[in-house]
This record gives sequence, C-alpha cells and structure tokens, in this order.
Amino acid sequence: MAKNNKFEKIKSSNNPHSKIKLRSPDDKGNFAEIIFNTVREPLLVLDKELRVVKASRSFFDFFKVTSDETIGTLLYDLGNHQWNIPKLRDLLETILPEKTTFNNYEVEHEFPAIGKRTILLNARQIERAAGNEKIILLAIEDITKRKIKEESLGENRRITNEYIDILLNHAHAPIIVWNSLLIIIHINQAFEKLSGYSGAELINKKVDILFPKDKIESTLELIKNTLLDDERTDIIEIDILTKNKDLKTVLWNPANIFDNEGKNIVATIAQDITNRKRSEEALTILETRYRRLFESAKDGILILNANTGKIIDVNPFLIELLGYSKENLIEKAIWEIGFFKDIAANEDKFIELQQKEYVRYENLPLETAGGRKINVEFVSNVYIVNHHKVIQCNIRDITERKKAEMAQLANEIKYRSLFENSMDAILLTSPGGKIFTANQEACRMFGYSKDEFIKLGRAGVVDITDPQLSGLLSERALNGKVYGELIFIRKDGTHFLAEISSSIFKDFEGFERTSMIIRDITARKHAEELLRKSEDKYRSIFENVQDVYYEASMDGMILEISPSIEILSKGGYHRDDLIGKSIYDFYSIKDGRLALITLLHEQGNVTDYEVILKNRDGSHVQCSISAKMQFDAHNTPLKIIGIMRDITLRKKAEEALIENEAKYRNLFNNSEVGMFRTRLDGSEILEFNEKYLKILNYTREEVTGKFSVNM
Repeated sequence: MAKNNKFEKIKSSNNPHSKIKLRSPDDKGNFAEIIFNTVREPLLVLDKELRVVKASRSFFDFFKVTSDETIGTLLYDLGNHQWNIPKLRDLLETILPEKTTFNNYEVEHEFPAIGKRTILLNARQIERAAGNEKIILLAIEDITKRKIKEESLGENRRITNEYIDILLNHAHAPIIVWNSLLIIIHINQAFEKLSGYSGAELINKKVDILFPKDKIESTLELIKNTLLDDERTDIIEIDILTKNKDLKTVLWNPANIFDNEGKNIVATIAQDITNRKRSEEALTILETRYRRLFESAKDGILILNANTGKIIDVNPFLIELLGYSKENLIEKAIWEIGFFKDIAANEDKFIELQQKEYVRYENLPLETAGGRKINVEFVSNVYIVNHHKVIQCNIRDITERKKAEMAQLANEIKYRSLFENSMDAILLTSPGGKIFTANQEACRMFGYSKDEFIKLGRAGVVDITDPQLSGLLSERALNGKVYGELIFIRKDGTHFLAEISSSIFKDFEGFERTSMIIRDITARKHAEELLRKSEDKYRSIFENVQDVYYEASMDGMILEISPSIEILSKGGYHRDDLIGKSIYDFYSIKDGRLALITLLHEQGNVTDYEVILKNRDGSHVQCSISAKMQFDAHNTPLKIIGIMRDITLRKKAEEALIENEAKYRNLFNNSEVGMFRTRLDGSEILEFNEKYLKILNYTREEVTGKFSVNM
C-alpha cells in the first residue's frame, strides 16, 4: 500500500477480515468526517444550545438547504421553524439531558422544499474528548414511503379481512374454521344452516361436537391424518350429527391458512352430499331392481344398439321361450335372426323403428327353435343409457291370452249365472248410484222386482235405518269398504241385519259400474253367538284336558300352554313358569331335540315323536309329541301347535310286553312238548314249534297254512 495513504489496512492473524488502523487524531477525524457524509440518512450535530454545528451532505440534499442557512442556526429556526415542535423541544431540552438518548420519534410536517414528509428522529448526547463540552447527534430518517405503504397494507388488510368475512358469512357453501387444537373459531351462515347450530353454540367448542358419538374417535383420527397434514389436500367424507340429531354426510375440502397473528388454522369448505349419497344408494337399488326385473321378467326382453341394431343383451325368459342360447343372439343384428323376420326383416324396417322410437305389433307369429308356434305381442321403445341410445324390445307370449279371450264369452255366461244365482244380494249401479239391475237374491231379500228396483232410480232411496249410509250408496267413497251390522227394511216393513260392500269395475263393454253386495248376516250373527259359546267350551276343555296343549313361535318360544303341564311334570312346572321360554330348553339333550326341530321344519308336522321332559328337580318324564306348523293365507309359517302326552306308563307297559313276548317265544320254541296255534275255527295253522314237526313227522312246508282238522 502506498505511503501517502491516510489509512493502512493490516491483516490480523486471528481474524480473516481486514481492520483499519488510524495512526493519528487527524486520521480519526478525517475518518469520522467521511462516515458522517457517507451515511444516507440526514445527520445534524447540535451544540448544547441546540445550534447546528455540523450537517451531513445528505441533510442538505434531502431538505434542499445550503450550509450558510443551516450552520450556526438554532434548530428551531431552521427553514420556516418546522423544527419548533413542543414534543421535540421537550425531548431535546428535558429528556435528552437525563437519558442521553431518545429513539424513533416520529414527526409529520409540511417542509417548504420537499413537501409533506414523515420523518423518524433519533438523538444521542455525546461528550467531546475534552470532557467539558457536550454535543447532540440527531439522525433523521425519511419514512414517508414506508408509512404510506404500511397504511396502504393496513387498509388493504382491513379491506381484505372485511371481504373475507363477507365471503365467509355470505358464501353459499358451508365453511368452518378451527385452530391447531381443533377448536372452532369461525363458522358462516351456510354452516349454521347445515348443522342447525348457531355460531355462539359452536365457537370455542371442540370440532368433535359435530360428530356422532360412535364415530368421534375415528373421525378425529381421519382429520389428523388428512386435514391437518400440510402436504395433503385430500377431500374426505365425514358424517356429522346436526343439532336436530339428523345424520348428514359431508365432503370436507380443507385449506391450511394463517390468521392475522400468523397462526396456522384450517379453513374447511363443507359440501352436504347426504341427498346425493341417498340418490346414489337409491340408484344402486334401482339398478339392482332393474337387473332383477330384467332377469326375472316373464316377458322376453331384448336390448339393441339403436345405431347398429345389434343385440346387446337378452333376458333368460326370452332364451327359454325361444329355445335359443344367448350366444346365438348376442352381437347379431335383429334382422339376421330368422324368427324376427316379420318384425324387422331388413334394415329398412329397423330404420323405421329408429325414427318412430316406438313400435307396437299385435298378435305376431313366432316359431321357437323346437318348431312350436306361438303368438306374441312386440313393443319397442328407444331411450338413452349413459348418453347412448338403446332400443328395448319387450316380447310377450300372448298365446294364453288368446286362449283367455276365446274363453271370455264362456266366462260372461258363467258370470251371468253367478250373478243371478249368488246367495248375496247384488245391485249393479252407475258411478252416480243409479240402479240398472239387481239379481234374484236382491229381489227376494228386499221384496222388490227388478223393474221396481230400476224405478227406485238411485240406490240411496232404498229404505235403510242408517242415515249416513244413504249418502254413501251413491258415492265412490264406499268402494272397497265394508259396512256391517246395518238394519235394512224390506218392502213389507220387516227388518233384517246385513252388511254392505261395493267395488268399482268395468263391464265387458268398457262401462264403469259399481257392484254393491248386500249380505244378510242375521244367521252369521247367530253363528257367532254359537261360536262364542263354543269358545267357552274350548276354554273349559283347555283348562281341564289331561294332555298338554301348547302353542309356540317358530323359534320355539312358548306362547300358550295348558295348565295340565303341572300334572304332566308332576308339579315340576306351572304354566306361568313356561310362558315366554323356549320349549326346547325343557327337552333332554339325549332326545335329539335338534332332530325334532329339523323334522318339524322339513315336514311341517310330527306325530308321536318321543322326547324326555326335564323336571326342575332333575327327574324325567317320558312324553310323546304331536305338533304341526300353522300357516297364514300366504303360506308363511305363523306358529307351532302341539300336544304333549305322558307316555311313561305306556312305555313301561311296552317294555313289559316285550319282556313277556321274549319269555313266551323262548318257552314256545324250546318246549319238549309239541305246540301249535291255529285260528279259532281250526281252518289254518298259524304257528308251530320244532317238537310238533318231529311228533307228526311233517316238514315245515307240509304244515304251514294247512287246515288243522286234516292233520
């Protein structure tokens, strides 16, 4: 380095950075002068009287003043006295002498040359080397742009926050915001509507308040693994429980964001997909039903590609009806199938079918693979599946219907016969109630002729004691209903008890008619009274029968059991002990009760099935069970009805009989005396022993079946 340089750079062995060594006070002064004039912020040096001793170059440049009008001037007199600020005076004259420094004092002022500025003042009191004189270093920083930017950012932040709040609160999508502790800090109106909770009910509550109790743990785990993971943006499906206890399925679309304080929060947009889920489930059900209907339909169904006419699908019924395999049909054009020659024999007819989108053919002849002739009804419709047109062809075998139509005339005759010879009174009326005919029983029951019934005009004029029924007779409200125990008055003034019902139908000519059936129930009411008395007799027998009568559900639960169970069990059980319990629990395991259950369900009944009843004291009773299943009108099993009989004595007698039979057989066969047994009239030898054959010197063949008188 040259010797005339004011500064010398010396490398230190201990520090890789260069240092500046100042050789004299003059060098130090020059160095300070250079720094003073190099600093970008304006600087002032004031003496103890606050006169400007020195100003930096940046001060002159910034405030557009000269050295002459600045140096030696009181701070408060600079420019247009813009520095004569009470707070600044207080800082410089009072606080600074005590604390020696103040920082970041903000001043906003309109300066003559540079306009309105916001500046930041920092001051420090410094003692000179002599120690008897103090100076003040005043640093000035222009923060005008920064203030404007901060104010702009603050305003933007305020506006942005306002916009965000407006968007949150007025967005149609439900939005919920929670912090890292899963505490809810905000919800919008749409979420209130979704959940049924108000903001006050959810804010500062843990998010699991929204989840069903049985799903809280799994849902929180799902949230932690997805929504709280910064690297994942999965949309997850969660069930929430509303305030009204409605279960809703919601899609959660999360976003990790920061709040005004820079803390991480989760803002989640929720989408209620409950109805969509239900629709999807309903669609699945519908598709399943369609497939079941397609597979089980009793009409033949073909599905065609509406563009090519090729068969896409065929149901089992049509395959069975025509006797062709599915492989013979799939991917073939309908006009290529021989038995459809009268329906779509060529492409021209198929184009016609495409254009009309609906074609119906009545009574078309088809021939099956086996050569059988059948009559069919052919209906086709065009519709869209997955944005593609298809044609559905329904083919119904109407062979039987044709037979039915042929039999319709015969049925008309039968109907007329049934109508005239019915044991119930029948009036046929128009929908308005006008009588147009009556059967023989109606004439006999009421004492009117057919002509007299017709002259009566409306059914409502039939003289009955129930005033409400008079109006119903001419109304459709009676359709399908039955009114019973009504007292009717005949033409001669006598009374009878009857019930009335009606139904609306179309006659053979297509006219709507009402069939009104009036049944004399006087005899039935008498029979019901007799039935009641019979029921009393049944109850008496039920209470006193020696065998045990019981009724049980299909799974063996005892519904009813007669008091005789106490006798059969020798006091072991009372009927009240058994009602509501399984009858199979009282059978010995050795009896194979599972075999009994299986047999009963397979055959519908069992007869004299032997079981052993376990008594409460451990003893056993040998029983014979006869039981059957009772069915409803739809052949569905309702319950089991059974009789249980004590066969202990019978079993002992059978065992004794077997024992006596064995003794007799041993004596008969091994006797030293010839023995034989014949019919009472001696016409035939039934049995004989070996000794008998030896005595008579006959063979067994010679004796068997012979007349004893000839021997």
